Amino acid sequence: MNDEQTTEIKATPSSAMQELDPEDRANVDLQVSTAKHYPRSIKGAFDEMVSTACMNEAIATACFYSLKRGSNVIEGPSVRLAEISANAWGNLRVDTKILPIKHGDRFVKARSIAWDLEKNVAIGIETQRRITDKNGNLYRDDMVGVTSNAAASIAFRNAVFKVVPRTLVDFVLDKAREVAFGNAESFAKKRTQAVQSLIGRGISEGALLAFVDKPSVFDLDAGDLTKLTGAWNRVRDGEAFLEEMFPEERPDGDEPAKTTNKVAEKIKNRKPKAKDKPKSEVKATDGQLEELVAKAKERYGYETDAEVLDHCRNVLKDGGLKSLGDMTDSEANEVIEGLEK
Repeated sequence: MNDEQTTEIKATPSSAMQELDPEDRANVDLQVSTAKHYPRSIKGAFDEMVSTACMNEAIATACFYSLKRGSNVIEGPSVRLAEISANAWGNLRVDTKILPIKHGDRFVKARSIAWDLEKNVAIGIETQRRITDKNGNLYRDDMVGVTSNAAASIAFRNAVFKVVPRTLVDFVLDKAREVAFGNAESFAKKRTQAVQSLIGRGISEGALLAFVDKPSVFDLDAGDLTKLTGAWNRVRDGEAFLEEMFPEERPDGDEPAKTTNKVAEKIKNRKPKAKDKPKSEVKATDGQLEELVAKAKERYGYETDAEVLDHCRNVLKDGGLKSLGDMTDSEANEVIEGLEK
């Protein structure tokens, strides 16, 4: 695991100037003068943030991150949204640098100062990331470089969001989530696409389910997809390693465990009940379950998959059905036939 710590440091426009080269100071004077002559429109900046972040699904999906801490998942705006915000806010200068690493250091530090040239407000953020493994050995040079860039990205992101009002950023973030995962009608398809995409990047289904503590893919809701996509965004943006965000259990130190999810293990090890499915029966396909969910929501106005699951329990008279993914081919067809009558 990479220990991470972020602190706000004392920064003023004058202290920010002192960190610049003489040539850069002259450029800053010109930037300040320009900012005073062409002040920003807060509404214009806000509208641009929304329109850019919500331009399409790909951009919207890149606007948030997730980080698991113990049993909790922390979510927030990503470095990509910080770039969008800084550009739209305007009259903003952000200087980010990686501090020198000395012999014996166990952490790399990065510092970022966001300076609102129009309002003459400067805020500095310093982030540190561990560059030694669990045994205390220093990372290889290439991994030190990756970790250093991650620290710089995090410092940049946090500094920008200290200057651009967080109330505006949070509103943009909510809009981006809506665009990323759409409404109930398109959710089933997007869920399948999102899971297949993450598995295609080398993440096992068990690790995905463990991250959000769900027993099956068909139990994932929009909030879960936000967390999973946000976690991948941290890896993609260079803020974390893949194995750090989606760890695999390795019982014998060799092959990753097929399932790391506690709930899934309980289901796997539970005692058979009268209504448990014979092992010889074929599981329902993704296509069957997607069709079932869509038809149930269309006919009865269900808003969540949990409501559809309750409907299936009633139709099948199986109160022990734990998830849609546990249904067999014949059971799914039975429910679908009932919805088509």
